[in-house]
Amino acid sequence: MKKSGVLDSLKSQLRGRLYDQLKLKNEKADVNLKNVNNRLAFKIAVSMVADLMKKCDMPYAMSVFLPECGISQEILSKSELVDLLSLQSDDHIKTMGDTTPLILDIVDQIKQNGSVKPNVSSSYCQTEDVGAESLSLDQKLRNIDYGLMERV
Repeated sequence: MKKSGVLDSLKSQLRGRLYDQLKLKNEKADVNLKNVNNRLAFKIAVSMVADLMKKCDMPYAMSVFLPECGISQEILSKSELVDLLSLQSDDHIKTMGDTTPLILDIVDQIKQNGSVKPNVSSSYCQTEDVGAESLSLDQKLRNIDYGLMERV
């Protein structure tokens, strides 16, 4: 088969189809990596996952993951990620140091605080009965009087 060129032909067809599939896969991705902000966000996300894989001793997964992402050795360290994400003032991340993956530190913070924004909470207050906005002032006052009379 090698002498007749069939093997080389099959190899080149296989390479061509593989290239076409990879190209098609990249075209389907919704992330526009030509935009500088998207590239930085993508690099941060890839670096966080790579940090997790490195610290959890997953070299085989990382050897597949990084080339698939198109990033080889230019992943960011945990300290660089902390600086980029402005997390220097976070006490939990400071105390954990470089021993744990940043992504796990962030997940711990979310679990602890129950929110991505720890000091911000949402609350709702209903001030009127449902449908009361369509009542006139006179009707609202009568409802108040009626409610007070029922209490007595």
